[in-house]
Amino acid sequence: MSALSSLVTQVSEDDEKKKAAAGTTAPVVPKAKPAPAPAPAPAAEKKKNGGWWLFCCGCSKATEDDAQNHSEEKDPKPVAAPEKKEDTPTKPPAAPAADAAASGTTAPDAVVPPDAPRESQEPKWLLDPMTDEDKRANKKTLVLDLDETLVHSSFTYIPDADFVIEIELDGAIYKVYVRKRPGVDEFMREVGKKFEVVVFTASLAKYADPLLDILDKDRVVKKRLFREACVQHYGNYVKDLSLLGRKLEHSIIIDNSPFSYMFQPDNAIPIVSWFNDKSDRQLYDLLPFLDSLLEIDDVSTILSQKSA
Repeated sequence: MSALSSLVTQVSEDDEKKKAAAGTTAPVVPKAKPAPAPAPAPAAEKKKNGGWWLFCCGCSKATEDDAQNHSEEKDPKPVAAPEKKEDTPTKPPAAPAADAAASGTTAPDAVVPPDAPRESQEPKWLLDPMTDEDKRANKKTLVLDLDETLVHSSFTYIPDADFVIEIELDGAIYKVYVRKRPGVDEFMREVGKKFEVVVFTASLAKYADPLLDILDKDRVVKKRLFREACVQHYGNYVKDLSLLGRKLEHSIIIDNSPFSYMFQPDNAIPIVSWFNDKSDRQLYDLLPFLDSLLEIDDVSTILSQKSA
């Protein structure tokens, strides 16, 4: 099982309970601008004796079922910011600049669309051009996290799993038990009618692809983005919306990890991490709020007020 431990990482349920006891668990509408990842410090060596590194929410996380057997996974040293490419204009993302300056760290560069593409040069975006149908409908782009936002997965057997997927790795077959968050089927169906839906996960495709083949039964997800599409920033997987190739004012991300949207906090809708609470109503409650953003010219004008 040691080879599995870098494919999946998740938030520890024990950590969530500790934060809840201290009154620090983020509600659906927490502070607008979470602090960036702290300056790099020596981290504990990764344990690779379980199957929990396939999926990740952006920060190092362990499943509720594996929490007793695995320490929190962290990168052993800071990951350098991606190098600028000569043929691609870059600049630091605006959102975390002030916090980065205060902490003495430098935010990684983010690719931005050139004002006028040079001849024979086209920006390379994570998403294909929007379909004519979605353009005519003036759809906004809704980016959804996967683990602990829409589902909770475990390599350990759980009796109430909604479905099971099998993953082949190094010639061996492993089972992953998946619980669906309450309301996820209706949520996916409804947002698919009104938004260009993208699933952006820090998990690897060999885990997330077969899971989404089952979860997205109505085929509303227009694009799936995996770990390699994230920007590594001090050991965290950041989902940089400026790389999508969509207007930021029309882009929304829903994620349980503040690290995932630290470059564009004013485009984010936080959601509480989910493991197995059958009474959870987060996805149901989000639907009317998302409807209220449909006619807004710039979603950040609303989402930036989360802490107000």
